[in-house]
Amino acid sequence: MLGAFTLWFGWYGFNAGSALAIPTSNAERVLPLSGVNTTLAGGAAGIVSLFGHYWILERTTGEAYFDLKYLMYGSLGGLVSSTASCGIVEPWAAVLIGGIGGLVYNFGSWALIKMRLDDAVDAIPVHMFNGMWGLIAVGLFASPARLMDAYGHNKHVGWFYSFNHGGSDATLLACQFIGILCIFGWIMFTMFPFFIWLDFKGWFRSDPLDEIVGLDTSYHGGCVLGHVSYDAQAIQAMLVDDKKDDDNVDNQSLEFDERES
Repeated sequence: MLGAFTLWFGWYGFNAGSALAIPTSNAERVLPLSGVNTTLAGGAAGIVSLFGHYWILERTTGEAYFDLKYLMYGSLGGLVSSTASCGIVEPWAAVLIGGIGGLVYNFGSWALIKMRLDDAVDAIPVHMFNGMWGLIAVGLFASPARLMDAYGHNKHVGWFYSFNHGGSDATLLACQFIGILCIFGWIMFTMFPFFIWLDFKGWFRSDPLDEIVGLDTSYHGGCVLGHVSYDAQAIQAMLVDDKKDDDNVDNQSLEFDERES
């Protein structure tokens, strides 16, 4: 909880503080709006994520409970989803953007489990999925008046607002999708070779035996999430394997010392 609130507090500098660099002289209107929208989006996302998970548990297991993980990560997802639009949307839109962001986090976390992808801190649903949703939200909810305050023009507004002008102008929305594709392309270009190298060297994942035992036990000497079930045979095998590694290191050090002498 402390980490989530610390990140939330820092988001005001990230979102509202960025308004100080806008190219017009309307920072006195954009900055407070950014802070308000950041608060509304984070709060709405946390509530929707928490109660959404509760509702799913009740329908699927019949034994529902409130999981604070979804409150914290859902709130962070809402903060992420508000970052692109906090200074150019109305407060009601920030609530809607954050609420959808909470659902995006819930779905993303569930999808990772279904695909058997390990993301211990749910960075993918919080940052990637909600980052994409936040960019799309700009193309949907950008307000003409708020765009004028922030950028000095409102030639292309959010898609929903464009219907008030007698047409369907999806230019801004299309630009946001192009931005998402550019971000994906840049990340693939810069990071894909790096992860290929990690996989080639065998550094991409933990030793399978350590995974069977559990990384809390193998790396930190005990469980931190309250689980009490241990695989005694796997733990014994891990200890034997670690003992062999230590003996090999000692033997190599002894051989080095003998060569030096």
